[in-house]
Amino acid sequence: MEQGTARFGFVHKTFQEYFASCWIVRKAVENFNLDPVKEKLQVHINDAHWEETLHLTVAGLPITQQVRIVNWIMEEVDPWGVEDLTYSAHTFSMRYLGEHCKNFSQEYVIEKALDYLAWHIRAWSILSSTKYLYSMVVPGLENFTNESVLERLGLNLVETFQTVKSYQNEPIITITRLKIKAHLVLSALVALAENPENSESLRRSCASALG
Repeated sequence: MEQGTARFGFVHKTFQEYFASCWIVRKAVENFNLDPVKEKLQVHINDAHWEETLHLTVAGLPITQQVRIVNWIMEEVDPWGVEDLTYSAHTFSMRYLGEHCKNFSQEYVIEKALDYLAWHIRAWSILSSTKYLYSMVVPGLENFTNESVLERLGLNLVETFQTVKSYQNEPIITITRLKIKAHLVLSALVALAENPENSESLRRSCASALG
């Protein structure tokens, strides 16, 4: 549809986002080079107007290139660096893995993402947006089977609960949801369940997680 002199747009923004992502992907694929994708991510990853376009762009790449891009995002951003850029990179990675985790066989990428998630929860636990970040990635892990990674996640979740009370029972519920049965995690849950100073609802959540 016409938007002005020699300017045209789309009836719905989704079409614009889709075609923009196709153009970026085509440039990357035709030149066997991920630089066009990286350039857009570096410039726009902190721009909400580009969020869907960037997600569609990465999803449009071959799976091996998707892994490279997500891994690159997590390696490029220093978790102790610029706060707004760090959060945007984390949000992008967590949302992407939450939606596409089942397609990733490279467990080191997921393992790194979980480490970032644990750091982010501790560093920015008071933000409602961090709870959103937390909720995005967990559903994508329900079929994840690497026991050592899940054990570390479980321990991180227990520690998170003990240090970040604003999360209430969410970490314990997540342990149940992901069926984490590592011995150290279960021992920590037993200690929480047996502590009379904890709330009744928490103790019930721990009992449920213990089965």
